[in-house]
Amino acid sequence: MEQMMEWIKAAEETRECVTIQAMGRDIKKYVDNFGKIMVESTPHLYVSGFPLLPAESVLSKAIQQQFHKTILVGHDKGINSVAFSINGKRIVSGSSDCTVRIWDAQTGKAIGNPIKGHNCRVLSVAFSPDGKRIVSGSSDCTVRIWDAQTGNLIGKPLKGHNNQVWSVAFSPDGRTAVSGSSDFTVMIWDAETGNAVGMPLKGHNNEVWSVAFSPDGRKLVSGSSDCTVRIWDTKTGNAIERPLKGHNNLVLSVAFSPDGRKIVLGSSDFTVKIWDAKTGNAVGMPLKGHTD
Repeated sequence: MEQMMEWIKAAEETRECVTIQAMGRDIKKYVDNFGKIMVESTPHLYVSGFPLLPAESVLSKAIQQQFHKTILVGHDKGINSVAFSINGKRIVSGSSDCTVRIWDAQTGKAIGNPIKGHNCRVLSVAFSPDGKRIVSGSSDCTVRIWDAQTGNLIGKPLKGHNNQVWSVAFSPDGRTAVSGSSDFTVMIWDAETGNAVGMPLKGHNNEVWSVAFSPDGRKLVSGSSDCTVRIWDTKTGNAIERPLKGHNNLVLSVAFSPDGRKIVLGSSDFTVKIWDAKTGNAVGMPLKGHTD
């Protein structure tokens, strides 16, 4: 590339020469940055190198015309949460650049502009069951609901937490949303009005990292830094049974099985555990294999 650019300098200054020089500079930078990886593994040309090219570079524009399904980098900072729409056609992402973005799951292209409104990291995102809305939770202590078609904010920011919101989810019927926060509480929201439904659910004595609805929408499950999991009645806001104890480190992720009979938990103690959602008893032994 260096030799080519030197040779072109002596050529007539035409538009073509200027373009080739620009392409040469881009290729040289590309090889300087990714050459070692490409020598070790040729596929990294596509999976690591191409997505990280500056979008406006001559090389990037040329490559995008030929490779339509490479991964795209669309956020300026780390991505904290992603979710599919129910029909699998779109993906939503939330980032530390304070934005939410929607992507076409088939082409990998961004749909519309970044959705802006949060003034701090977006930590959790989810589609409504009908795919028409998106809920997001942020370090700015708010929950927001967006129109998935226009990217416009629906109503006002949902305020009630006094610390960052780590996890959000829609109910199966899309009428309510739930959020879990570093303020140790879980909150349920009316997705139409933006009003809190009842009082904050209190019981954890540390940060709530993850929340999820049961398939029938009658229960909530929450996982916390207090190493416990709690199941809540969505109508009364009361805890159901005792806290589920068994992990010896923070519980970072929780989910119901499709039939609602079991709950799965992932923890910083390197294990995954399955629990009976009705009795609160552990199902089988902890699943071990992770080393972090």
